[in-house]
Amino acid sequence: MDEDHAPTPYTADQIREQCRDGYVVRHRIEQGGKTSVSTTRFEKGDLEGCTVVHEERSLDGTLLRSTEQRDFWKDMRAHASFKSANTTIESWLGDTWLGPRYGWLYTVRDADNPASVQRFVFLHDLAGPPVEMVVEMDGRVVYRMTAIDPTAAQ
Repeated sequence: MDEDHAPTPYTADQIREQCRDGYVVRHRIEQGGKTSVSTTRFEKGDLEGCTVVHEERSLDGTLLRSTEQRDFWKDMRAHASFKSANTTIESWLGDTWLGPRYGWLYTVRDADNPASVQRFVFLHDLAGPPVEMVVEMDGRVVYRMTAIDPTAAQ
C-alpha cells in the first residue's frame, strides 16, 4: 500500500485464504429509506484473484443488480486502504451474526468534505469485506451495510 496510507486490516494472502471458492458474504443495505440484501460469492480462485459474483435484491426478492467480474486479491486489500492523515483505527468489540467478536474500527474522514465520515468494522478472525460500513453526512447516517448470516432467508 501507499506509504501515506494507514495499515490495512488484512493482507492479500489472508483475504485469499478466507475467500475460497464457494465462500459467501451477505449484507443488509440501508440507504435512502430502502433496505436490500447483497450477496457476494467467490469462485474460481487462484494465487492472483478470483471471480466475484455479486447480487443485490430487494426484501421481496426482486433482483436490483447483478455483476460478475474477475478481481485480484491485492485490489481487494486496497479497498481498505485509506490515507493515514484521515484515518483512525481503534479496537472494537461488538455483536455480529457470529456472536461477539473483536475487530478494528476504521474511521475515515474526507479531507475535502469534513461533513463526510465513513466507518468500517473489520473482524480479527474474518478476513474480507467489513462486517459493517456506515457513511455519515453532517452527522446523519445516509448509508449502512451490515453483515448478516449468509445461510439465512432474506
